[in-house]
Formats: sequence, C-alpha cells, structure tokens
Amino acid sequence: MIRLTLPKHPHTGLKIFCKTCRVDNTNCKHYGNQVYRVRIHVPGTGNSVKTKYLTATNYDDAVLETIQFQKELTSNNYNPPIEIAEVGTDYNIVGAILK
Repeated sequence: MIRLTLPKHPHTGLKIFCKTCRVDNTNCKHYGNQVYRVRIHVPGTGNSVKTKYLTATNYDDAVLETIQFQKELTSNNYNPPIEIAEVGTDYNIVGAILK
C-alpha cells in the first residue's frame, strides 16, 4: 500500500487518519487503513467540529475535496443537507377505488 503524506505546512484542517488506530497524523504501519480526513471548526461554538473522510489518495486531490467540503458547509450554515422526500399517492387504481 502507498503511504499517505502531508507537506510541512498542510491545508488547514487536513489530517491523515488511521482507521485501525483511530488517531490523526499517525506514524503507524497500517498504510492500507489510512485516509485523508478534514476537520472544520464550527464558528460560534466551543469545541464543535465537522469531519469527513476523503476519498482522495494524493494530497492535491484531498485539498480540492477539502475546499469543496468547506464551501458546502458554509452554504448550509454548518448544518447537514436536508433531503426532501416527495409526497404523493402510494396506491394504485384498486386502492383508490377502495378509499
């Protein structure tokens, strides 16, 4: 497996996370279980953060995903996106006749 690396001064909030050790910026040998993870502080709160595991395997792609995640959070005012369910009739002709 390829070892993930960060430059000397990485993008704000971008870390390497080991899913086995459950630790940020680890020096462990679980290269297959390491992923990039972004942690963004929610303004106006004490210790609240929003995190996301990134799918990128190199640093440049991870930075692009981090910027996209930050824009998504700020556009939703740091709330998760709300999925709107379509409301409609869930019965067929026979069911409609019975109703």
